[in-house]
Amino acid sequence: MDLFVDNFKYLQVLRGNLVHERGLPGGWNVSLEGIYTKTLNNVLYNNMNSNNTVDFTWTGTPDNRPVFTRNNIDNDYRAIYVGYNTSEGYTYNIIAAVDKTFDFGLSANLSYTYGDATTINEGTSSQNSSQWRDQINVNGRNNAILGRSDFSAGSRILGVLNYKCKWNDSGTSAITISLFYDGNSGNVHSSVFGRGSADSRNLNNEVGSVSRNRSLIFVPTGASQINLIYYTLSSVEVVSAAKQWQNLDALISSNVS
Repeated sequence: MDLFVDNFKYLQVLRGNLVHERGLPGGWNVSLEGIYTKTLNNVLYNNMNSNNTVDFTWTGTPDNRPVFTRNNIDNDYRAIYVGYNTSEGYTYNIIAAVDKTFDFGLSANLSYTYGDATTINEGTSSQNSSQWRDQINVNGRNNAILGRSDFSAGSRILGVLNYKCKWNDSGTSAITISLFYDGNSGNVHSSVFGRGSADSRNLNNEVGSVSRNRSLIFVPTGASQINLIYYTLSSVEVVSAAKQWQNLDALISSNVS
């Protein structure tokens, strides 16, 4: 069943931008632009038929999240999704650019962009059920919190060179050769966890979860925040807890920002 709260509003944002452009000696042009977008109304979904009884609580590390049962409150319904609004979330982008056109037919442009974005729900799916089901979360899909958006731009450098070769004096016949460079810091991603095949408790079953793993993993800041024991990698090599933490810390440092 799909429901919406009274006075539900379509998605709205408030956006503003400020640009400064300036010509410099030698025919150079520079510009600086800032764009800020504030969420006014975004859409969120809760499954009101999800049993929020705590099954067990993580222990042994600072990650002490509760894990909920995976049962319906009313078995006459598979799920009851309720859509409502939130005003949390924002996006900003800063762009600096410089360009020049030379007399001999060459034009050059170089720009740097940095942007970040936060949201609770991306709102990119086609159904209420999948909007809720794909919700990345810490304490369950019905307790969604503000986090970094999948559309956070990060850093981007864009360079363009164009050279126009004239075939006659009038320039009516010409060919343009272009060279582009586009470098960026990469796409945002989330690390989630699920249960092992031998564990029957469905450790990813936060607040009426389905089979898809969407619970964010706990990222330790030091060896004291995670329980590690030595294990045998082969018949002759034993990997100590200290070595495991060294390897894990290197992986975290290369993937977390």
